[in-house]
Amino acid sequence: MCIYNSDADKIKIDDEDKIRTLQVKLNSTYDSFVKNHGLLNSRSNTSIFRKYSIYPLVSSLEVYEENEFIKKLYLYKKND
Repeated sequence: MCIYNSDADKIKIDDEDKIRTLQVKLNSTYDSFVKNHGLLNSRSNTSIFRKYSIYPLVSSLEVYEENEFIKKLYLYKKND
């Protein structure tokens, strides 16, 4: 599974269709990962991701309050 898309920095901010397509793909990938492996910030996943330089980015994709999962980061939502 690829969490980090190296092409992301090549996306023009004014390319709304491309952004929406990637948001849908990211949302689907996130949901699939969580279904199979649990939340990104679970103890087991944190111990794996911590080894990689992208850990802070991956960790920030979930919103927590007082150590309790609240929601996925707004990036995953489709902008209407």
